[in-house]
Amino acid sequence: MQMRHMGDGPGSAEAVIHDHVVYLPVITAPVYTPSVTGQTQQVLDAIDARLAAAGTSKNRMLSVTVFVSDARFLDEMHALWDQWVPWHDPPVCTELVAKMAPEGAKVGVQVIAAE
Repeated sequence: MQMRHMGDGPGSAEAVIHDHVVYLPVITAPVYTPSVTGQTQQVLDAIDARLAAAGTSKNRMLSVTVFVSDARFLDEMHALWDQWVPWHDPPVCTELVAKMAPEGAKVGVQVIAAE
């Protein structure tokens, strides 16, 4: 089985594709706006772009892990997530409250999708 790494950043690929499965790292907002809504929208846009670059889309997501830095942010994050995620074929989803790095990040999402 061949493995393909996308991106050339230090320390982490933008995506890894193996056996027709696309693995994305945890994606956080590139600009840490004060609002959870703003950060969530940036993260969802970045996921769409990375999945498209890997030749797939959110409609092929298998598993998602959502990280928030405070449990109180979940409702605000869900307001966008529920509109964005494919309602007919949602992925399995785990939500975790975690200390986010770098500081200022409020939302992070990691995706595994079929190619």
